Amino acid sequence: MIDRLHQFIKNQEISIRAFEQSISASDGMIRRAITNRSDIQSKWLALIADNYPNLNLDWLITGRGSMLRNDGGQPTSQTATQSITQQNSSNEAIVYYKMYKEKDKKVEELLKEIGCLEERIRQLEAGNLREKTDAKDVSIKKHSSSKTDDAGSAIVR
Repeated sequence: MIDRLHQFIKNQEISIRAFEQSISASDGMIRRAITNRSDIQSKWLALIADNYPNLNLDWLITGRGSMLRNDGGQPTSQTATQSITQQNSSNEAIVYYKMYKEKDKKVEELLKEIGCLEERIRQLEAGNLREKTDAKDVSIKKHSSSKTDDAGSAIVR
């Protein structure tokens, strides 16, 4: 939907900032939505419908039909605006549900990854402990072997 809104703004030959001002949106709100390819809240659709009666809201929301209305751009009725608002609220709920499911899936993946990393840490720590023990054994053997060599060389002299 946001791509179609961007297309409409270009068609109107106005800047994104001018469009934001016309619907009383904060500076950069629509620009960020376009940049991030994220949809806007339904309250903005109602303001867009009020300020741009020539825009075909069916096209904006669903992509069906033409961008501009054929009826001379008569202001939309309150019923149509409410219908669009309700439809967008329903779409928002679907988007939020999908985001929730994706978040749950990502959390599950991250928990598995954490488990694997914890196991790897245990293995590395166990290996480190083994290496330290082996290094001590080698050091003790080396130390006792050098004393034996010293004693042997003292006898030979």
